[in-house]
Amino acid sequence: MSSWGDAGSAVNFGDDEPEPEPEPEPAPVIDIAPQPKPDTVLLPPEPAPAAPTVGFTNSVPQEESPSRLWSIISQVLLGLLLVLGVLSLLKLHQITDTITAARSYGSAPSAPITQPYDYSVDLVHDADIAAHMRLMGIEGWKVVGSRRLQDQATGQYGYEFIFMRARPNR
Repeated sequence: MSSWGDAGSAVNFGDDEPEPEPEPEPAPVIDIAPQPKPDTVLLPPEPAPAAPTVGFTNSVPQEESPSRLWSIISQVLLGLLLVLGVLSLLKLHQITDTITAARSYGSAPSAPITQPYDYSVDLVHDADIAAHMRLMGIEGWKVVGSRRLQDQATGQYGYEFIFMRARPNR
Protein backbone atom coordinates (compact mmCIF):
# COMPACT_ATOMS: atom_id res chain seq x y z
CA MET A 1 0.00 0.00 0.00
CA SER A 2 1.15 3.40 -0.61
CA SER A 3 0.99 6.31 1.74
CA TRP A 4 -0.30 8.50 -0.88
CA GLY A 5 -3.72 6.96 -0.88
CA ASP A 6 -5.43 4.42 -2.99
CA ALA A 7 -4.30 3.95 -6.47
CA GLY A 8 -6.39 5.79 -8.98
CA SER A 9 -7.63 8.45 -6.57
CA ALA A 10 -6.56 12.01 -6.98
CA VAL A 11 -5.10 13.90 -4.10
CA ASN A 12 -5.60 17.65 -3.83
CA PHE A 13 -3.01 19.55 -1.86
CA GLY A 14 -4.78 22.90 -2.27
CA ASP A 15 -2.14 24.34 -4.59
CA ASP A 16 -3.77 23.42 -7.80
CA GLU A 17 -7.18 24.33 -8.98
CA PRO A 18 -9.48 21.43 -9.17
CA GLU A 19 -9.92 19.99 -12.55
CA PRO A 20 -13.32 20.65 -13.96
CA GLU A 21 -15.49 17.68 -14.38
CA PRO A 22 -16.07 16.85 -17.97
CA GLU A 23 -19.49 17.96 -19.28
CA PRO A 24 -21.75 15.16 -20.28
CA GLU A 25 -22.30 14.81 -23.98
CA PRO A 26 -25.75 15.92 -25.15
CA ALA A 27 -28.14 13.18 -26.00
CA PRO A 28 -28.52 12.65 -29.72
CA VAL A 29 -31.68 14.17 -31.25
CA ILE A 30 -33.81 11.52 -32.78
CA ASP A 31 -36.29 12.71 -35.45
CA ILE A 32 -39.30 10.44 -35.39
CA ALA A 33 -41.10 12.21 -38.28
CA PRO A 34 -41.26 10.09 -41.41
CA GLN A 35 -38.54 11.05 -43.80
CA PRO A 36 -39.64 11.77 -47.36
CA LYS A 37 -38.44 9.60 -50.13
CA PRO A 38 -36.13 11.43 -52.51
CA ASP A 39 -38.85 11.73 -55.20
CA THR A 40 -41.68 12.75 -52.83
CA VAL A 41 -42.85 16.37 -52.32
CA LEU A 42 -44.35 17.18 -48.95
CA LEU A 43 -47.31 19.62 -48.91
CA PRO A 44 -48.33 21.67 -45.91
CA PRO A 45 -51.19 20.16 -43.94
CA GLU A 46 -54.71 21.27 -44.91
CA PRO A 47 -56.40 23.57 -42.40
CA ALA A 48 -59.21 22.13 -40.37
CA PRO A 49 -62.68 22.99 -41.71
CA ALA A 50 -64.30 25.96 -40.00
CA ALA A 51 -67.30 25.37 -37.83
CA PRO A 52 -70.55 26.33 -39.59
CA THR A 53 -71.97 29.68 -38.54
CA VAL A 54 -75.61 30.24 -37.81
CA GLY A 55 -77.25 33.39 -39.21
CA PHE A 56 -75.60 36.15 -41.20
CA THR A 57 -72.07 37.36 -40.81
CA ASN A 58 -70.55 40.63 -41.92
CA SER A 59 -67.31 39.07 -43.02
CA VAL A 60 -66.61 38.32 -46.65
CA PRO A 61 -64.31 35.43 -47.45
CA GLN A 62 -60.91 36.77 -48.42
CA GLU A 63 -60.39 34.57 -51.42
CA GLU A 64 -63.37 33.95 -53.70
CA SER A 65 -62.92 32.14 -56.93
CA PRO A 66 -63.37 34.35 -60.02
CA SER A 67 -66.22 32.22 -61.32
CA ARG A 68 -68.09 32.62 -58.02
CA LEU A 69 -67.60 36.41 -58.10
CA TRP A 70 -68.86 36.62 -61.71
CA SER A 71 -71.85 34.52 -60.72
CA ILE A 72 -72.72 36.92 -57.90
CA ILE A 73 -72.20 39.99 -60.12
CA SER A 74 -74.36 38.53 -62.90
CA GLN A 75 -77.15 37.72 -60.43
CA VAL A 76 -77.09 41.29 -59.07
CA LEU A 77 -77.17 42.78 -62.58
CA LEU A 78 -79.99 40.47 -63.61
CA GLY A 79 -81.96 41.59 -60.55
CA LEU A 80 -81.39 45.26 -61.42
CA LEU A 81 -82.53 44.67 -65.01
CA LEU A 82 -85.66 42.95 -63.74
CA VAL A 83 -86.46 45.89 -61.45
CA LEU A 84 -85.87 48.41 -64.25
CA GLY A 85 -88.09 46.39 -66.58
CA VAL A 86 -90.95 46.33 -64.07
CA LEU A 87 -90.60 50.08 -63.46
CA SER A 88 -90.64 50.73 -67.22
CA LEU A 89 -93.80 48.69 -67.63
CA LEU A 90 -95.48 50.56 -64.79
CA LYS A 91 -94.55 53.92 -66.34
CA LEU A 92 -95.79 52.78 -69.77
CA HIS A 93 -99.06 51.67 -68.18
CA GLN A 94 -99.38 55.07 -66.48
CA ILE A 95 -98.78 56.90 -69.78
CA THR A 96 -101.37 54.81 -71.65
CA ASP A 97 -103.89 55.39 -68.86
CA THR A 98 -103.31 59.15 -69.13
CA ILE A 99 -103.81 59.11 -72.90
CA THR A 100 -106.95 57.00 -72.58
CA ALA A 101 -108.36 59.33 -69.92
CA ALA A 102 -107.58 62.39 -72.07
CA ARG A 103 -109.38 60.89 -75.05
CA SER A 104 -112.40 59.92 -72.98
CA TYR A 105 -112.78 63.55 -71.77
CA GLY A 106 -112.54 64.91 -75.28
CA SER A 107 -109.31 66.86 -74.88
CA ALA A 108 -107.57 64.80 -77.54
CA PRO A 109 -109.39 64.63 -80.87
CA SER A 110 -110.16 61.14 -82.09
CA ALA A 111 -110.48 62.15 -85.75
CA PRO A 112 -108.26 64.49 -87.78
CA ILE A 113 -109.41 68.08 -88.03
CA THR A 114 -110.89 68.76 -91.45
CA GLN A 115 -112.23 72.25 -90.73
CA PRO A 116 -110.08 74.98 -92.35
CA TYR A 117 -109.24 78.07 -90.28
CA ASP A 118 -108.23 81.66 -90.97
CA TYR A 119 -105.53 83.36 -88.86
CA SER A 120 -104.75 87.01 -88.19
CA VAL A 121 -101.79 88.62 -86.36
CA ASP A 122 -102.53 92.15 -85.14
CA LEU A 123 -100.50 94.70 -83.17
CA VAL A 124 -102.87 96.63 -80.90
CA HIS A 125 -101.72 99.63 -78.84
CA ASP A 126 -102.72 99.76 -75.18
CA ALA A 127 -105.35 102.51 -75.72
CA ASP A 128 -107.13 100.56 -78.50
CA ILE A 129 -107.28 97.06 -76.94
CA ALA A 130 -110.95 97.09 -75.76
CA ALA A 131 -112.37 98.39 -79.05
CA HIS A 132 -110.25 96.03 -81.17
CA MET A 133 -111.23 92.96 -79.12
CA ARG A 134 -114.93 93.81 -79.38
CA LEU A 135 -114.68 94.18 -83.18
CA MET A 136 -112.75 90.91 -83.65
CA GLY A 137 -115.20 89.02 -81.40
CA ILE A 138 -118.20 90.23 -83.46
CA GLU A 139 -116.51 88.92 -86.61
CA GLY A 140 -115.98 85.46 -85.00
CA TRP A 141 -112.26 85.68 -84.19
CA LYS A 142 -110.77 84.09 -81.03
CA VAL A 143 -107.45 84.96 -79.41
CA VAL A 144 -105.11 81.95 -79.46
CA GLY A 145 -101.88 83.74 -78.48
CA SER A 146 -100.44 87.08 -77.46
CA ARG A 147 -97.23 88.81 -76.39
CA ARG A 148 -96.28 92.27 -75.15
CA LEU A 149 -93.99 94.33 -77.35
CA GLN A 150 -93.07 97.82 -78.50
CA ASP A 151 -94.09 99.18 -81.90
CA GLN A 152 -90.83 99.95 -83.71
CA ALA A 153 -92.45 102.63 -85.88
CA THR A 154 -94.13 104.71 -83.14
CA GLY A 155 -92.32 103.56 -79.97
CA GLN A 156 -95.67 102.81 -78.28
CA TYR A 157 -96.27 99.67 -76.27
CA GLY A 158 -99.02 97.23 -77.01
CA TYR A 159 -99.85 93.59 -77.60
CA GLU A 160 -99.45 91.40 -80.61
CA PHE A 161 -102.49 89.12 -80.79
CA ILE A 162 -102.90 85.96 -82.85
CA PHE A 163 -106.54 85.44 -83.80
CA MET A 164 -108.19 82.36 -85.31
CA ARG A 165 -111.66 81.68 -86.73
CA ALA A 166 -113.31 78.94 -88.75
CA ARG A 167 -113.19 79.70 -92.44
CA PRO A 168 -116.69 80.54 -93.65
CA ASN A 169 -118.18 78.11 -96.21
CA ARG A 170 -118.05 79.63 -99.68
